[in-house]
Amino acid sequence: MNIRLILAILLSFYLFGCDDKEFGETKDSEMKLDSSGILDIHFIYNIQGIPSGKIKRADLSLAYTADSMYRGEFFSAINVSDAISKYRFYLPPGTYYYHATIICLAGGDSCKYVQFDGGQFGLRMDGGKVELLANKTTEVTTQFH
Repeated sequence: MNIRLILAILLSFYLFGCDDKEFGETKDSEMKLDSSGILDIHFIYNIQGIPSGKIKRADLSLAYTADSMYRGEFFSAINVSDAISKYRFYLPPGTYYYHATIICLAGGDSCKYVQFDGGQFGLRMDGGKVELLANKTTEVTTQFH
């Protein structure tokens, strides 16, 4: 194909194909119903013996059951950032399970010596069960032992 034709097609998709206002919105998590519970997860880690900036948040997910959590079947998985340490969810009252993961990027054997599976690029995980009540805020802080 002609390169100009390909560029014209790509440019038309770029200009007309996406409405930026709707990109990335999750209407379910933004609904603040009168009977919903609030789950605040403080995604905190403090690993000694690793250079600053070599451990990163990798994942934060929610599941309905413990079996679902262990199988990796989550109803919500959000993009985590090292700039944000507190995440808020608005959910119907009930029992939920959370799963948080951090990754070690330090070179050599540093990651292995602080119990990251597989050494460099190894993961450490935390998870647990939370009960949400209507019109109440439940706070959880991650603990990576």
